[in-house]
Order: sequence, then structure tokens, then C-alpha cells
Amino acid sequence: MKKIDLGQAITILANVGVIAGILFLAIELQQNNDLLSAQARAARIELKTDFEGSLYQNAELAEIIARAHANDELTEAEEIRLLWLGRRMLTSFQYVYNEYQQGMIEEGAISTAEWRIAFHQLIPRMEEPWSMYRDGMNPEFVRVMEENIVNS
Repeated sequence: MKKIDLGQAITILANVGVIAGILFLAIELQQNNDLLSAQARAARIELKTDFEGSLYQNAELAEIIARAHANDELTEAEEIRLLWLGRRMLTSFQYVYNEYQQGMIEEGAISTAEWRIAFHQLIPRMEEPWSMYRDGMNPEFVRVMEENIVNS
């Protein structure tokens, strides 16, 4: 029977330690990915509730939207507020889409039905902010928006 010398024993233990370290790192990475996904979901929910809150908690803004839906004349300041509201909505949509592209959220988390309702029914005159800002947005996001939201 051959004896293992001290150097071989240390090498074997070191290799076992490296393998254990790699396994530990893999577990840590998985936990980190889970945490990042949870943070992305929380950010998406916060964006949505913040946007919706700006609509129902602001009586003046709700009045502007109602008047725009009724095709009443708006002041220049009201038109600007409506334009920036549309821009804010588009920015939040693009943020969610970018999170999807980066693998932070799943495709099912993007609700094109909700986006379509917001674009065509909730916020009036969305075509104006869309045409003004679309060229500065992520080209893939623009393609998805035009195929599934704007032109549907």
C-alpha cells in the first residue's frame, strides 16, 4: 500500500476547497439573480402604481384628461401637461421593456393589453408624444410598440 505524502494531501484538500468554493459561488449567484428579479418586479409595480396614482390623485390632471377625451379646448399649459403625461407613460413602458431585454423580467410580465388600453383609451392624444419621442427611444422597443400597441 502506497502512502500519500503531505504535499499530495494538501493538493487534494485544496482542490476540494476550490470545488466547494465554486459551488458556493454558484449558489450565491442564483440568490443574487433571484434578488435582482424581485427588485425589477418591485420597480415595475412601483412605476405602474406611481403613474396610476398621478392620474387619480390629481383632480386637475383628471379634469384635463376628461376634457381632452371630450374634445374640449385645452389651454397651452394643459396641452403641455398632457404631452408630458404621455411622455412619462412611454418612458415607463420603455423601462419595463428594457428590463425584459436584459433578462430581468419575463415576457409575460409585459402586459401589451394594458399598454394598448393606456395608449389608445386612457391618455388622450398619445400619438403626439409618440411621434415626438419615438426616434430617441430604443429601436427594438419602438418596433414592439408599433407592432403591438400603436398600430393595433
